[in-house]
Amino acid sequence: MDFSLLTAGLANEHRPLFYFEVMLHDHDFLENTVNKDRKWAMKNRGQEHVTPRAQAITEFALALPVLLMLLYGALETGRLLFIYGSTVTASRQAVRYGSATGISPSGVPYYQDCEGIQNAAKQVAFITHFDDSDIVITYDEGPQDTGPYLTCGSFTSAENGDRIKVRVSTQWTPIVPLLPLEPFQINSESERTILSSVDLEVDLDPSTYAGTGSSCVKLISISGAPDPYSATGQLITYQYALHKYGDVDLVSPTVIDNKAGGMSCPASVSGDTDFTCTATYTVTQADLDAGSIQNTAFPSSYCPTKAANTKTETVTAFQDPGITLTKTPSVEATSIPGTIITYTYTITNSGNVTLQAPFSVTDDKIASVTCPQPATLAPGAQIDCVGTHTLTTSDIADREIINLAVATATYKGSTIASNTATAIVYTPPIYLVVVPSALSAITPGQVITYTYNIKNITDVPITSPYAEDDLLSVDCSAASGTIPVGGSTKCTASYTVTQADLDAGNPIVNKAAAYGVRDGQSVSSNEFTLSTPIEQNPGLSVSLVTTPSETPLNSGSTVTYEYTLTNSGNVTLIAPITVVDDKVTVTCSDQSDFPAGTTRVCSGVYTVTPADMGN
Repeated sequence: MDFSLLTAGLANEHRPLFYFEVMLHDHDFLENTVNKDRKWAMKNRGQEHVTPRAQAITEFALALPVLLMLLYGALETGRLLFIYGSTVTASRQAVRYGSATGISPSGVPYYQDCEGIQNAAKQVAFITHFDDSDIVITYDEGPQDTGPYLTCGSFTSAENGDRIKVRVSTQWTPIVPLLPLEPFQINSESERTILSSVDLEVDLDPSTYAGTGSSCVKLISISGAPDPYSATGQLITYQYALHKYGDVDLVSPTVIDNKAGGMSCPASVSGDTDFTCTATYTVTQADLDAGSIQNTAFPSSYCPTKAANTKTETVTAFQDPGITLTKTPSVEATSIPGTIITYTYTITNSGNVTLQAPFSVTDDKIASVTCPQPATLAPGAQIDCVGTHTLTTSDIADREIINLAVATATYKGSTIASNTATAIVYTPPIYLVVVPSALSAITPGQVITYTYNIKNITDVPITSPYAEDDLLSVDCSAASGTIPVGGSTKCTASYTVTQADLDAGNPIVNKAAAYGVRDGQSVSSNEFTLSTPIEQNPGLSVSLVTTPSETPLNSGSTVTYEYTLTNSGNVTLIAPITVVDDKVTVTCSDQSDFPAGTTRVCSGVYTVTPADMGN
């Protein structure tokens, strides 16, 4: 029944506040309704009331939007809960399928059946749907595994303890955007442990073989150590725990192992007893790269069946991928604009596993570094990358070029970064290198001679060269008056090591710089800092002289002991200075500082006892 509702206010207080005109296709109904309303209005003339029918329609019109909103909210909430429940169920069903044992209908283990795992999730979709991209399948080695994780298709072999994880995602969007509700994503992740194999052991009844004139062996367990292993050439020792059943002696028992060699077992085993065999295996690079070694073994005289006595042992690897980078410039110093400096970057596999390409170097000063790209880089192997830099006037003004570089390689899909390698090329007009005659200071009075090598690294001669040192007086009397392009000259200085230097132990530090004239302008070199370490070698020796009060000794006689201490080291010793003797209390009266190379005397007196006379 089609209708429209019209409301309007009344002009005066003697008429109803509202009146309603209802237009219906049923004209008889309209006429009866209008007559009834007129009678009611005449009866209640002068009273400000509305008709009961108009009041009901008005209240319904006001309440209807609220009722519709509540109904919409209930429906949308229910829909959201259904989608959430469907997503949770989908992830659970997927991991149940992927963790099942045996072979799937696709002819592969269930954990490798990517399509089957995805279909298990899709089949429970309700009021929503899941695309392949909404279903992410990964694998780990247990809760302790922090990644990186393998994905379905790259995970080819499962061991007990490995887990499959399935993350299912979908989008919730309101049907009618009556309220400002933004769409959001619903995620659910489930994981289950993969059971790849189960050892079922049945303890044999010894009476089955006792007294029957036969004997056999049961393999109880295998253990390998060290676990984990970490280096090629490392020896893994396997122990095989076995039990012999039966009364007959078992001669030359052994264990057949598909990997370990050098099997050692007792020559013979008597009675019903446990015994042990051992074998060894040498780790290869392939074992480190694989991440584990799995061996299978069974005893030669097994019972009741070979299958019941075949066991496996898995020893894991400690995989430590790593690379180191060294960086070497083709020149140590240059101050000629346009000079091409070639940097060689040596990447070394410093880890214990094989790394994969790509290999690259990033340098903060060089835009492009070229590296060879072998497919793999074995531990200890190296590759050299090359980059170049053309010297600019700005570089010369900076007086040095310092650049930093980092190398990267790949291991199991993850990026491995090296240390930060630094190289310095000096660019002032003069290049100074100071060389000491000794690498360390050892004895007082030792003379260390310093040679100051002053080199002209510009494209014009340097005149009037000399050097200065903040610690030493530098002699440049033998230096050339002019240093040609690419040439050098020398100055010298010396330092005498003191006992105070040795006692303090601090290195001898001096800073030097060279100077000269270029094109009529004074120029200077780089500042060269040299640190000569102090080698402290404390030492103490002792000699003993005894003086008896009489000869022969009697009970009550005394023996005087004199201990001569010598400071045989190169540093001064300090108090307390003591001598410990198991028979005598020793007195060292001089407790002043004990210089190197000097001696001092301590003493003690012993009184002979009757017990000593008996000995």
